[in-house]
Amino acid sequence: MANITLKQLAYFKAAAETGSVADAAKRENLTQPSISSALLKMEATLGVSLFVRHHAQGVSLTPTGLRLLPLARALLRQADEFEDLGRSEAEEPVGNLKIGCYPTLAPTFMPAVIETFRKDYPRIELEFVEGTEDDILPKMEAGEIDAGIFYDTCLPDNVKRVTLQTLEPHVLLSAGHRMAGRKEIDLAEIAEEPLILLDTKPGREYFLQVLAAADLKPNIYFRSPSFEVIRGLVGRGLGYSILVTKPRSQMTYDGLPLVHVPVKKPVPNTSVCLVRMPTFTTTKAVAILQETCRAISRAL
Repeated sequence: MANITLKQLAYFKAAAETGSVADAAKRENLTQPSISSALLKMEATLGVSLFVRHHAQGVSLTPTGLRLLPLARALLRQADEFEDLGRSEAEEPVGNLKIGCYPTLAPTFMPAVIETFRKDYPRIELEFVEGTEDDILPKMEAGEIDAGIFYDTCLPDNVKRVTLQTLEPHVLLSAGHRMAGRKEIDLAEIAEEPLILLDTKPGREYFLQVLAAADLKPNIYFRSPSFEVIRGLVGRGLGYSILVTKPRSQMTYDGLPLVHVPVKKPVPNTSVCLVRMPTFTTTKAVAILQETCRAISRAL
């Protein structure tokens, strides 16, 4: 940990450049004793003499002082640049923004987010990673990721969240399923059929919660963490699934048609949230991300 302050460096630079503690005090708008005391403390901390003090004739740098002056100037210049960059980010967003996103939400949000930032905020370098809350939240706590987009089902209480969407579950069926033409499905009518379960947190917990709320025990036939594998299995008539994410394409990767049928109410809902850690400042870039995600949600 550095024991020399930026103020001491500034006083050292002023005295070296003016050749006078009195003139340095005038430049820094301080009293002469204050400058003298700060320079003596700096020398004591370093264990070296920086100045030769000439009675009634000012000061001159020692060989050590001469070697340290360029470093002091560089450090003060870097401190000014640091402050300027921080202020400019508050006014005109610059810098880095790293976003974590739940895998089934990434295709909906991230392409539009990246397009918006690249077009309107080119000075922000955007990066995103996909993962569950268990993957992303520890990195957010460590300051490695600035914000995350998740479902709210298993989020801890200590995070800040902004609701982007409220979603209701639907039953995913193959186009040839006997209930494919229904306007809604009572889960009791389908619970005994094979369930293809999206096996990632918090989806797994939420979908089982939906069934438990109806006092139903699922007949789990197959589990997969892959959203598209779930859709592919359902498309081939191997079972049904319960999902909340609804792509605009109602076809599997291999071209089989799918049908989305709302679950008969009442049923537990879930929300999509933009999540941040309360210990970190909301930067201009994060505020822009929040408004961008809200706009994307309104367009869905």
